[in-house]
Amino acid sequence: MTGIELPPLFVAGIIILLGVYSGRAAAGLRMPTPIGYMVVGIVLGPTLIGLITESIQVNFEFIQEIGLGFVALAIGLELNRRAIRGDTRRIVVITVAQALTTFILVAAGIALLTGNVPLALVFGAIATATAPAGTVAVIREYRARGVVTTTLYAVVGLDDAFSIILYAFASAAALAMIAPEHAGIGATLLVPLVEIGVSVVLGIGLGVLFVLLARPLLRSGDLFVLTVGVVFVASGLSVLLHASVIMVAMVMGVVVTNTQTSEMVRRVGEGISVALPVVFVLFFALAGSHLDLEGLPAMGLVGLTYLATRIVGKVGGTWLGAVGTRADSRVRRYLGMALLAQAGVAIGLALKTHGSFGGIGDAGAEIARVIITTVTAATIFFELIGPILAKHALDKAGEIPPETG
Repeated sequence: MTGIELPPLFVAGIIILLGVYSGRAAAGLRMPTPIGYMVVGIVLGPTLIGLITESIQVNFEFIQEIGLGFVALAIGLELNRRAIRGDTRRIVVITVAQALTTFILVAAGIALLTGNVPLALVFGAIATATAPAGTVAVIREYRARGVVTTTLYAVVGLDDAFSIILYAFASAAALAMIAPEHAGIGATLLVPLVEIGVSVVLGIGLGVLFVLLARPLLRSGDLFVLTVGVVFVASGLSVLLHASVIMVAMVMGVVVTNTQTSEMVRRVGEGISVALPVVFVLFFALAGSHLDLEGLPAMGLVGLTYLATRIVGKVGGTWLGAVGTRADSRVRRYLGMALLAQAGVAIGLALKTHGSFGGIGDAGAEIARVIITTVTAATIFFELIGPILAKHALDKAGEIPPETG
């Protein structure tokens, strides 16, 4: 620990400078660059050097929102109706199958281990969330293209909405079991549905606004500035209106890619490619800085069960969905291992659990404590292995060009 509170901008500069070389070091070891960025965050974080203090983490929370905004916009731009023509049903089925399988396996594993069904339900729901940032970083770094990549873009985008809705059902059921008087199931279920609805409407509105503002700028460098500005607005409005920044920005990208010329979509995509490297350095370093090394032993058997059952659920559920829809053999074999990254949404749901259950007797407090401790540590593990496995999956599927692999 340094014991010195340095200016946030100075710390950001140090993170970026170190991130450049740690990313190159990771690439030299044939690992995705986000791994190098996360190592910088772990080393500089509160539990080691302490350059990234807890107050700086709070000051930089907006980076997480902006990062997710750029990532989700990149996802949306890939969801062109021509690219996924005939695959919509397959994508939805695979998304639902992997989420439900993960929920069932994680919940069953935790319930058998602890005998605490409410805790198991909440764990199962949080386990379904998949973080898109690490996956998109790998796709763009290695310029992956193909049926697995296209399906991966769509599934990680839709998974956020499904996870939020599934969590609402699970947490309402858990709350009814431990404190029926606090349940309010109807209101609990309505909130996430409203959140998704607001996110979609906001995304459509911002997509239309972006298109109107972008047309006069297509031949100038100002299109990049406009893209950054709209992502900032989308991220800020998402926080203000309690919407999902991933859904808002993704829908915005879907509107753009399905209504505009390929030239405009290409130019917007090039702008995102310029902005993402810096955003990714800060995004993943901050994620790594949240790793509490001293708290890792506290995960115990519950944490190991969560890790193991989530991996089996994601991989197995994806395989079931792909087989059931007669998807390409490469999708059946490799898509599941590219869906293991977990970060922002899972942490957000864990914090929501802490707020909802923490004050409801001993049973609620225990659920809140175990969830926040285990999920925080587990997400760092999945953020570390997620990009590595995503790269391996896309490589095995033959979708990474030889010169970038």
